[in-house]
This record gives sequence, structure tokens and C-alpha cells, in this order.
Amino acid sequence: MKKGKKTIVLGASPNPLKRAYRVCTKLMEKGHEVIPVGIKEGMVGKQTIITSTENVCEVHSVVIFIRAERQEQWLDYIMGCKPKRIIFNPGSENDKLIRMALDNGIEVLHECTILMLSSNRF
Repeated sequence: MKKGKKTIVLGASPNPLKRAYRVCTKLMEKGHEVIPVGIKEGMVGKQTIITSTENVCEVHSVVIFIRAERQEQWLDYIMGCKPKRIIFNPGSENDKLIRMALDNGIEVLHECTILMLSSNRF
């Protein structure tokens, strides 16, 4: 089995009906290490949602579920994690972050993460 990809899910929610919650659980099921990050405290499965930008760690992917105007406070955190790729889910596109990522050699994808996971393209 391939080693999982350490992944931040930005916009994680403790609400099981939210897409970000479903993506977190699907990533975990597929063996990826998930770091749920959001503004609401709570849990996704057994993972505590991180609500601060203090704990920066290197990751493979950042999956984004929040609108561009709510991403500003997270930009330094995202870039500090040195991701290999950033996946913008529908509605989360951010021209500023896209430019920052491309300028730093980070792959940018405009994808639905649930579909990527369902078709084994993650």
C-alpha cells in the first residue's frame, strides 16, 4: 500500500453534513494523515480541528473549502507548510493565493476533492 499524503483540510467543520467533513473522513479511510483546520472548534472523527495558525508543519497537500475573502488570515500558514500542491474546491478560488503558490513552485488544482478521492486521483 502507498504511504498516505499528509493533508491539511482548510475549512474543516465538526458538522458531518459539510463537504469538508466528508473529505476529512474519506482521506482518513484511504490512509492519509489529515490535519483539519478551521474556525469552529470541534472534532472530525478522532481529530481535533485546529483553529490557530501557530503549528506549522510540512505537508503534501492543502485542500481548501473556504471562500477567498476568508483565506487572508491563513495565507502565511498555508505557505509556511510548504505544500507540494493546493487544491481549490469549487467556490474557494483565490487569485492571490494561486499567484503565491505558482511563484513558489506549488502545483495548483481546481478540483472537487470528493471526486478526486472517488476516482483514485488524489
